[in-house]
Amino acid sequence: MSAAFAFSMLGVWLFGAAATGVGVVLGVLVVVIAVLIEVFKDNTMQDWLERCYFGVFESGKRYQGAQQEMSELRLAVAG
Repeated sequence: MSAAFAFSMLGVWLFGAAATGVGVVLGVLVVVIAVLIEVFKDNTMQDWLERCYFGVFESGKRYQGAQQEMSELRLAVAG
């Protein structure tokens, strides 16, 4: 399948574009988009770490007790 793509006109055009400035710009654009997705995606483990006993939030926004903290940890690890 990949050989058929490589020898088709679209494959030749894409491989030719990759060797030019257009390919470099597209490559940089793909990397930037991937980094933005990683930065802005929802991360339940990071949320839990921010709200746990040693987290960065003030005490009013942290978990109120160890029982709640542990149940939220189970949810973060599971999902």
